[in-house]
Amino acid sequence: SPGAWFTIFGQNLGSAGQWSNSNALTLGGAAVSVCGSPAVISYNSGPLVTNGTTSWQLNALTPDGVAGQTSCPVVATVNSLTSEAVKVNIGPGVMELFGFASTAGWLPIVTHSDYSLVGPATAGLTPARPGETVIAWGTGDCAIPAVAVGSAGASVAFSGRVSPGLCQINFVVPNGLTGANPLTISSSTVPYTLWVAP
Repeated sequence: SPGAWFTIFGQNLGSAGQWSNSNALTLGGAAVSVCGSPAVISYNSGPLVTNGTTSWQLNALTPDGVAGQTSCPVVATVNSLTSEAVKVNIGPGVMELFGFASTAGWLPIVTHSDYSLVGPATAGLTPARPGETVIAWGTGDCAIPAVAVGSAGASVAFSGRVSPGLCQINFVVPNGLTGANPLTISSSTVPYTLWVAP
């Protein structure tokens, strides 16, 4: 979706760097375009060596200007050398939550109001409580989605873009839940888990 972060993996994509402002169109000598529109770049890994193989990673933001397109060529340019175009699908209404690895497995980034992570106590985290308003963090189309925890619908208090490529969704954890519960976001096809304690 327009406004979503995406990652390019490849070779010879410039030198390491991280953005110092949210308008960086070139980083480490690399630039990215989507449908011919320049994309903001937040991260350039520079050369990474893993098991004797060198690779690069660029994190870029899909420009809002590609809204209405169904597919677009993505092109990386490094020091005036241009990559072959790679065609990607573009579509509205897609938003995915960011995640992190924990001792309890992969979890979505959902926080309490003090921004501490929600998760199981066995992983050193604090579960959500029924009736608590928690915050889910994602990227893509920040329009208000339908949210469910377990089989119960959750009231969404706020959904919107709070920073380039960053969606914030505030929702109320339904009553009558405990333990690991499926967390469903209507704009995402990814299954998530929300830990709840009574």
